[in-house]
Amino acid sequence: MLRRGAACGFTLVEVLVSLAIVGLLLALGLPALTTYSVNSKIRAAADNFSADLQSARTEAIRTNGNVALVLTSDAALSANVGSGNVNAAGPNWIVRAGTAAPYAWVAGRTLADLGATLALSGSVYVASPSPPVTSPLSSVNFTPLGGTNLAGTASFLFTAPGSGVCLPVPPATTPVGTLRCLRVQVTVGGQVRTCDRAVTTLGDSRTCS
Repeated sequence: MLRRGAACGFTLVEVLVSLAIVGLLLALGLPALTTYSVNSKIRAAADNFSADLQSARTEAIRTNGNVALVLTSDAALSANVGSGNVNAAGPNWIVRAGTAAPYAWVAGRTLADLGATLALSGSVYVASPSPPVTSPLSSVNFTPLGGTNLAGTASFLFTAPGSGVCLPVPPATTPVGTLRCLRVQVTVGGQVRTCDRAVTTLGDSRTCS
């Protein structure tokens, strides 16, 4: 006589418990995953901006001419290379050669292509004469020797206001955010570097000057 084998499968209670555990794990991990994704977009935008600044400097030296990176509210298209809509808040940028129209297209980027919630703002810090002044900045012009027309160090901040708040800048402890917002700095001499304004550890290469 054949014996009937034991029934295989899961009970309803086991399925519900499993679903509850999976839901809890997703709820705990989703914020961290979202933050990681936004931080990756901020990093990508800063890296692209830094690369285009380096390209502008290299082109100025190569052609023995003036090449500028201009922040603009226009789309970064070759058709807009002569854009007069310069804006310290971008959100886009164009690299163009020449000191007056007609400019030659070198490169450009529309920030929304890198992340819909990203934002960009430019400023320049002038230490002297005293007191120091920080002013909005919409362009950096590189000269044939690789230097710039800046009066002080330029700083371009990349944030994602539609996705969260930046980590506080020490010694401040507020606002309490999770996003690692980055700066791209350009010295008067034309050196370009990306830094993390939330890092202040002495000797850490990520610190901002």
